[in-house]
Amino acid sequence: MTDHQTAPTSQTANRTGTKTLIFHIGDRKTGSTSIQNVFAQKQVRLKGRRVFYPAQLSHNPLRQHFLAYDDPKDPAAHDRAVAAFEALAGRVRNARADFCLLSTETIESVDPAVFHKVLTTHFGDVADEVRIVGYVRPHAARFLSSFAERTKLGIPAVLKGSLDSYFDQVRADRRFLYLPRFR
Repeated sequence: MTDHQTAPTSQTANRTGTKTLIFHIGDRKTGSTSIQNVFAQKQVRLKGRRVFYPAQLSHNPLRQHFLAYDDPKDPAAHDRAVAAFEALAGRVRNARADFCLLSTETIESVDPAVFHKVLTTHFGDVADEVRIVGYVRPHAARFLSSFAERTKLGIPAVLKGSLDSYFDQVRADRRFLYLPRFR
């Protein structure tokens, strides 16, 4: 991984003396990849502020760590998740930046209680302020975009069925129930 830290335009590295950690939690099909690309390519500049983006593109591997963190059947996976969160938290803590961004759209499938526990346990002291930014796409547009992408990728479950059967699957999975995650 490479670190992305934009230089400030003034002599002061952090004019306000505060650091803000921003978790961008997507959802899928909401333009997250575009956001991740501009940060990874160092195209975001904030006058007089430093921005730290510690990824080459996205933080999507974090999902596996969130899931392992709460899995009592695999203590070794839990320990690896703790190590990954602590390493990332250390990088954010040590960054001389006003804003630190972690971006992953795969958090949508993580239990909000687990996300909160990880956030408070491992990232609670890395910044003066933590913000969680989430965006959801209206159901119809999200559904059609997801179906089109799965069709394009040749995912067998979609190719064998129809738009109606995909809708039934998505509804049964309760995939687009947004409110419980944002309470």
